[in-house]
Amino acid sequence: MLGMPGLGKSTLINRMLIGLAATGVVPLVLGDLKPDYADTVRALGGQVISIGRGRGGINVLDPGAMGRPPRRSAARPARSSRRRPTAGC
Repeated sequence: MLGMPGLGKSTLINRMLIGLAATGVVPLVLGDLKPDYADTVRALGGQVISIGRGRGGINVLDPGAMGRPPRRSAARPARSSRRRPTAGC
């Protein structure tokens, strides 16, 4: 996001993060140089990873929680994966 200082760019992105998380989307914040979003990510139950020389690291081959299927809500029963029988020729 680009814009003049003080126009609400960080506020807009924070609101978007919260809105996306509320709808079940897992937002990723890559390259937060000023840590504007670290508190929001932690409040949403996310993980903040500091990377750089001599600091943490990321294994791009390990999907972690992103590789797991989302939890189903108890309010909506899961659809049956069974196929209905069809007449063959």
